[in-house]
Amino acid sequence: MSSLLKSPLDNSIANAVYNEIQNRSARYYYFLGKTLRWTDENNPPYPVDSFAYELATRNEIITLKEVNSTDVAFVIPRADWVSGQVWDMYDDQYSTEVQGINLVNGGYGYSSTPTVVISGGGGSGAAATANLTDGVVTSIVLTARGFGYTSQPTVSISGGGGTGCIANAVVNIAYSGAQRLEDTNCYVLTDDFNVYKCLDNNNNAVSMYKPIGTVVDPVIMPDGYMWKYLYSIPIALRNKFLTDLYMPVVNSIRSQFYSGGEILNIKIDNAGQNYTFATISCTGDGYRKQDPLLLQNINISYPGSGYSSGATMVIDSPFPGANPWVSGVGILLGQRVEYNNNIYECTVSGTLASPGPSHLSGIVANGTAGLKYIGTRATGTVVTSGGVVTGFALNGMIYDVTMTNGGLGYTSAPTVGLSGGGGTGFVGQSVMNGTSVGRVSVISPGSGFTSTPTITLGTAWTASTAVTLGQQIYYSNRLYTVTAAGTTGTVAPTITGSVATIPVVSGGAGYTSSPTFTISAPDVSTGTAPVISANISGGVITSISISSGGSGYINTPLITFTGGGGSGLVLGTPTLQTASNGTATLKYAGVTATATVNLKYGSGYSALPGIAISPVSGGSGARGYFVGVKSEAKLIPLIVGGQITSVQIDDGGVGYTYVNLSVSGDGNSCQLSADLSVGDINTLQANTELLTPDGRIMAYPIISGGYGYGQDFPVTITGDGTGAAAIAHVLNGQVHKIEVTNYGLGYRWCKVSFEQGSGTGAVARGVMAPYGGHGKDPITGMFAKTLMFYSNVSKDTNQGFNVNNDFRQLGILKNPRQFGAYGNLASTLASACYVLTGNVDTTNFLPDMQLNLGTANGPMFRIVSVTSTGMLVQSIDNAVPSVGNVLINPSGYVFSAAGVTPPTADKYSGNLLFIDNKIAFTPTADQNVTLRTIIHF
Repeated sequence: MSSLLKSPLDNSIANAVYNEIQNRSARYYYFLGKTLRWTDENNPPYPVDSFAYELATRNEIITLKEVNSTDVAFVIPRADWVSGQVWDMYDDQYSTEVQGINLVNGGYGYSSTPTVVISGGGGSGAAATANLTDGVVTSIVLTARGFGYTSQPTVSISGGGGTGCIANAVVNIAYSGAQRLEDTNCYVLTDDFNVYKCLDNNNNAVSMYKPIGTVVDPVIMPDGYMWKYLYSIPIALRNKFLTDLYMPVVNSIRSQFYSGGEILNIKIDNAGQNYTFATISCTGDGYRKQDPLLLQNINISYPGSGYSSGATMVIDSPFPGANPWVSGVGILLGQRVEYNNNIYECTVSGTLASPGPSHLSGIVANGTAGLKYIGTRATGTVVTSGGVVTGFALNGMIYDVTMTNGGLGYTSAPTVGLSGGGGTGFVGQSVMNGTSVGRVSVISPGSGFTSTPTITLGTAWTASTAVTLGQQIYYSNRLYTVTAAGTTGTVAPTITGSVATIPVVSGGAGYTSSPTFTISAPDVSTGTAPVISANISGGVITSISISSGGSGYINTPLITFTGGGGSGLVLGTPTLQTASNGTATLKYAGVTATATVNLKYGSGYSALPGIAISPVSGGSGARGYFVGVKSEAKLIPLIVGGQITSVQIDDGGVGYTYVNLSVSGDGNSCQLSADLSVGDINTLQANTELLTPDGRIMAYPIISGGYGYGQDFPVTITGDGTGAAAIAHVLNGQVHKIEVTNYGLGYRWCKVSFEQGSGTGAVARGVMAPYGGHGKDPITGMFAKTLMFYSNVSKDTNQGFNVNNDFRQLGILKNPRQFGAYGNLASTLASACYVLTGNVDTTNFLPDMQLNLGTANGPMFRIVSVTSTGMLVQSIDNAVPSVGNVLINPSGYVFSAAGVTPPTADKYSGNLLFIDNKIAFTPTADQNVTLRTIIHF
């Protein structure tokens, strides 16, 4: 079995990190530390990849500074255009394979097919066969490309009774020696900061003319080079990310522009805390593409009269003009049909066939045609009384599900069911967040709901029903796990998660009174702690009495105790209450998840439809009109550790120019914002990204020039695109260059034929452009897989202190946490140091000096910065200073802490991604210190 990891995987990983920073779904911080000298100051040691070294590095952290969205960019190796150099051309077939055989001379006198042997070149496996016409070799066809060739192999032709046939193997190696497209130097940066890609280097000619122009079409310079303008590097990017070795690459237009205002990026400004479930509400000027308008109900504008036998109604389709679906009828691309009130659009022409379509999402084959679901006509009934119309009953579908309680204690995702409402066909799937239900996905919306149904999550307890070991059932708001299989009883369970027994392993000795017991809090917030006491005989605790078992415990509580006058008490593991229910045994598992469903009437409406009311027999004049609301994008919060760490965009909507996001649930403080930047379409790069045609063929490399050609002639190009045309130029009987006269459009493959030429054996191929065309997406098109991080740390203070100390270590942390608080760090600048205020003798207390707390061997601190009124210190051994602490320096001088300010960042938290040991540097207010870190994926 063989496999290949392609380089776009590296780009995808880099892009994931880049998007985390752009969207703030994760926060990255530079850290600075290590003020003490290296053993050899001019040769810092290499970092060690061990956990012990990581802890030592964290211990030295002083300052953290966030990497903002403008502090990271994709970069590629810098390549400045210079005259007199040969640049590689873009070619989709650079590889270690043999591309073909160049037939130089067909020889003569062959009575049978000669043998072709390919050898050397560092590879193996290539094979070819010769074709004869009248004793002359007219072509050599490659039957196996082989692999591993690093130079042109030798082609030997023997046998067949003839002589004179000469051929060369062609291996597509760039002029630079690269054999992968991403390794070539096929792009340049000019002195006016424009970036161009070389699409044709005129058979490896020397480039003498600097590429110019910023038009969408490629430009051919007098030296025969074809250059395609990609983008310009603006000054803001140059200042941060253009170095001697690297140059930035960016996409000018954000994807929101292409999607017409789609929400694709959510920034997490505050991840919040204590969430087990949450719902995100959007308010903006956009809407869901599938359902721009949600129909709510029909109001009566006039009740009419005479409807003694009732009335019916027909509601306009969301897509007028659809033909009825009929089996056996042909349908063309783009045509629309309606079946059972569902509307479909043809995506593949063909003939319709039974059964009729029933899918409510995506594209499904129907006969030989492909039908895409695009909407459903709203339906309903008219309610009459006393001869007049009194109301309307609409048939609904499930639009979405709103969690009202995520529950607690689930061992697997509970089943989703509906009761009531009158409809059928709904399918939902619960999605877990730990042991709670985070959300319910609507797999199929169902149909025919005349009222809002009740949604159930899991299996309800019912009397006299068989249950299996490990099965979970619920009653009221309580969740139970079956610990012994059987049949449920006739009375519902009432277990609430109480502590049943607390065994005594060793009663100890000398106890004169019951110890004071401390019991960990219940797992359920509404639970209560047990009330217990010890029974004593002869100074020995013989048992534990439980006057109240408490409630809300899913997991075994932790019990500690103090006092009582004795020692040696050892308690066993408490047991939680179980109870028989019929022949089954149940244990309290937690809290039941609850949710509500929201209905929609019809689907795909972008305007309020009309209603036609028809009497069954007699009656007239009734009129009604729809009321509806605009839909909004659907965003799903993903919760980890009680925080909303990322947002899944189920439907990003379209048309948004602004949007406000609000979060509701059982937690608090989460703040989200949508990035709706549409990019700058008034740039030259934007023109290239927007207007570059897809599927053009810009060059035709020659595999074999053939022989016997007399003059230039047109070549024939066939493929899956249209319009491509080229002319073969002949020199000394061989095709030596193919000039492109029309780039064509829409090609993913092509074949080049020399049918109009007078010679024999010429072979060429077309170079396929990347998807979307050259310049459509510079980041992926330039194989960018390296990120540069940037930060200027010169004028930053640390909790108000100017740190003029020298640093020798920097690195990158992902998602460090707040010090002494719940949640990830969210500030731009943070400190890992304590501030100690008081009167400071600045003559005897200096930066880098070590201080001990209380005694010479007490906990240790190191001074980072000092003033006459306080000092900024590192805690070397994680000691925590307090007001009134006396700190002693090595000479015995003391400092008393009148005030203590803790760090703002927990330096031991977060993922440590990168460590860089450096020669000492000192950030100062009058000297710029810029940090640049290159990470190659």
